[in-house]
This record gives sequence, C-alpha cells and structure tokens, in this order.
Amino acid sequence: MRHLALIITSALIAVLAFAACDVTDTGQTDIRERQLPRELSAQENILVEGSNDFAFRLLHKLLEKEPDDSFFASPLSISTAFAMAMNGADGETYEQMRDFFGHQGLNRDEINKAFLQLIVLLTTLDEQVRFDIANSVWYREGYPVLQEFLDVNKEYFDAEVRPLDFGRPDAPDIINAWINDKTEGLIEKMIDQIGPDVIMYLINAIYFNGDWTVQFDPDDTRDQSFTRSDGSKTDVPMMTVADKFRYHIDDDWTVLDMWYGDA
Repeated sequence: MRHLALIITSALIAVLAFAACDVTDTGQTDIRERQLPRELSAQENILVEGSNDFAFRLLHKLLEKEPDDSFFASPLSISTAFAMAMNGADGETYEQMRDFFGHQGLNRDEINKAFLQLIVLLTTLDEQVRFDIANSVWYREGYPVLQEFLDVNKEYFDAEVRPLDFGRPDAPDIINAWINDKTEGLIEKMIDQIGPDVIMYLINAIYFNGDWTVQFDPDDTRDQSFTRSDGSKTDVPMMTVADKFRYHIDDDWTVLDMWYGDA
C-alpha cells in the first residue's frame, strides 16, 4: 500500500522571551482590537467557522490523550495540509474530508480560493508581527503524480513542488533542511527515515514571531503560588502586568485573551 504523509510544523518565538520585553505603560490602558482591513467573504466565513470548530475538537482530543501534559498544536497548520491533500481526493473520500473540517456547502474551487485569501490576509495583517505560512509537496521521483494536483497546490497554497529520490541516504536531511529553513531553525528535524511505501509528503510550516502589545516589565516578576493539576502547590516566578484584557472563567478552564503587535 502506498502512503501519503502529512507533516505539520509550527514554530512560535518571542512569546516565551519574557526577559527581553521592554518596559511599557502598566496602567489601565484601553486597548481596542484593530478591525480587519476588509470583510470576509461568505466562503471565508464558512472556512473560519469550520476551522474554529475543528480547533476545539482537536483540543479536546489532545486533552483526552494526555490530560496531565502541556502541549502546543496548530489547527491552522493541520487544516491547511489536509486542504492540500483534498485536492488529490475524490468521491466519498473527498466528501468525508470536507465535512470533517466543516467545509460543507463549499466546492473544491471555493475552498482553495478561500484558503488563498485567508493566507494572504493573515500573513499581511500586522506589520509588527511576523506570520509566515509555507507549504511544500515532496513526491517520490518517478512516481506518476497528476500535474493538475501539483498545479492547484502551487497556485492556491504557494506550495513548492519537489520530486526527490526517497531512496537517497540524505533524502530525510533534504526535507528536514527545508523545514529548518522555514521555521528559522526552531524545528530542525521531523523525519528520521523514509519508508519504502511512502510516495509523497505534504508539509505545512508556520512561523510566528510577535511581541505582546502590552509587554511585561521583568522587574515586576515575582514568586507566587502555583497550583498543579493534582492540587499540590509550588512557588514559581510569575510575570505581572496591570492592564485591561478579555478573559473567561469556566468550571474547568480559564482563558485570557492577549494581543500581539498592533492588536
């Protein structure tokens, strides 16, 4: 059986570089979110709603699998890679993939165009934030791949298409080098070896680098009590800032909404 492999890579920096944050006003600032430069189309709204629903389903599954562990995942990266794969699917397989990601009511062309428009919007939305999305298609050299499949993914997902001799000893290194480059060195290795039944890799890489709009003063960091999931407590250094943020508290979880860049 021939296999198609999807590789999802997401790199997030600067968010964790708390000590590098500059001192800014820690008073009660009224920060307002910037409006989108344009309205989303009906097709884009369907894509966004479906993607958000998928994101929460993914979160629940990850929590069920590892309830006591911390994790980082990018639903956008996953849905983008599968959207490229959908261009090679047909019939019942295509319908199942489309419906799983909440794209009911959209045809293939509408999905591709909506992804293209959203990718352009997201990557150019804020000059103070760097948000890069890179895609690539690697297929076993000599394997007959439909040119239409390659062309569609190049046109709508700006995917780099590269035939590669998967039997080469350095084939994994070549793909890993692409991932390393697109994530600015934050993800160095994703592939150890390529199995003989693998015919294609569809790879999505997301790189995000942004400072918080309201930054933390390192001098305000202080030790405070932190409660673990088992109820035990420990003192840890906690950042502190006084400002206005949106938040939500539920029985099992708490969400804090913080802005990046130009909000």
